[in-house]
Amino acid sequence: ITYCKQFATPDVVEKIRDFVFVGYPCAPILAASFNDELVERVGRHMSEDMLYTGYNGIYGPGVNLHRSPYGGRAFEYPSEDPYLAGKIMAAECRGIEYKGALAYPKHFALNETSRMHCGVWSNEQASREIYLRAFEIVFTEGEASATMNSFTRVGTRWCGASKELMTDILRGEWGFDGIYVSDWNAIKDTVKAGNCEIDIDMNVTDD
Repeated sequence: ITYCKQFATPDVVEKIRDFVFVGYPCAPILAASFNDELVERVGRHMSEDMLYTGYNGIYGPGVNLHRSPYGGRAFEYPSEDPYLAGKIMAAECRGIEYKGALAYPKHFALNETSRMHCGVWSNEQASREIYLRAFEIVFTEGEASATMNSFTRVGTRWCGASKELMTDILRGEWGFDGIYVSDWNAIKDTVKAGNCEIDIDMNVTDD
C-alpha cells in the first residue's frame, strides 16, 4: 500500500485495498531450495493470483546472475551459477504459464552490473557458457512465451538492437517465437529494434 500511495492514483489504491496480498520468497531463496518442483508450484500460485486480480502476465522472473556487488537488482536474480539459475527460473516460468499467464524472463541479456548506461565486454565463449546459459535453459525448458530485454550495451551496441542476440540466438538457435518487449525507455533506435523483431516498445513519454 505504501508503494501504491507513492506511485498510483487514489482510486487504484482503494481498489488494491480489497485484495489479499501474498508475499513469495525472492529469487535467491527459491534458488537456495534446489527444488525445481517446489518452485514450479510457486509459479502456479503466481498464475492463480494473476487470474484472480485480472492480470495476464508478470515482468519476470529475473534470470541474470549475481556477477557484481554493483548489480543493484541481485535480490531479483537467483544465483551466481547459470545452471542453477536456469533450472530454477525455468520451473517458475512453467508454473506461471500453467494457466495461461505470460512469463517475461528478464533482462535479456548481460544485465549483471549497473542497469543503465553500461557497456559489457565479453567474448562469445564466456557469454554462452555463463551469461546466456541460464536464459538458454529458461527458453528451451521453461516454455516462456515472452521476454524483456535489458538496458545493457554489448560492446557499443544496445542489446535490443543486436541481431546476433535477439534474432540469431534467441529466435534462431533457441526457437523462441514469443513476445519481445523492451525495458522501460530502453529503446534508443526504433528502426534497429524493429529489425530485431521487437513486439512492444515500452517507452514512456509525458504525452
